[in-house]
Amino acid sequence: MPTTVERCNSPGDLLHEAVRLGLPDLRDALEEAGRSLPRFVERELERFAGCGDLAHGFAWLVCDRCDHHRLVPFSCGGRGFCPSCLGRRMAALAARWCDEVLPHTAVRQWVITLPWERRWLLARRPDLVQGVLRCALREIFAWYEARARERGISDPRCGAIAAQQRFGSALNLNIHFHNLVCDGVFAPDDRPGVDRIRFYRIERG
Repeated sequence: MPTTVERCNSPGDLLHEAVRLGLPDLRDALEEAGRSLPRFVERELERFAGCGDLAHGFAWLVCDRCDHHRLVPFSCGGRGFCPSCLGRRMAALAARWCDEVLPHTAVRQWVITLPWERRWLLARRPDLVQGVLRCALREIFAWYEARARERGISDPRCGAIAAQQRFGSALNLNIHFHNLVCDGVFAPDDRPGVDRIRFYRIERG
């Protein structure tokens, strides 16, 4: 019977080997220094070391028509380190946003960054992160709404999707926000006899 293995990750690649072989040494070095990794970091690395490894479990799929067997190794499903699982989740989320969430309007990305000392504070105080994001979006929305009222648009409303990112391109700690903001406002249609919500583009000027 034909059998194939569908690889969603490569358990023998350099990154997996580095984590698998280096994690015990890292723990020992931290223990000697009287320190330790946060438990959630250890759990993420341990799960990643077994991601895509058949020895950690797999699904066995069989085609009834051609008797083809396919083994699909379990993935770790990690949310903070595994490139394969993060890439798959990112692609699925982007597709959902484009197909089901974002309206067919102009969208502008607003990136919110913070001073270094504030990044360290938010990294240790996740309860403050949402408050900072709310303040930033409130100011962005206020700008759009003010421009809309200058044009005589009544009851303008804004829309956005916000994503928090905790690292920079060098994998350094850098909490910042990527915000996809509809580049305009939603308001009642001002054309006579039309009863619906309309999108009004706010041009830069």
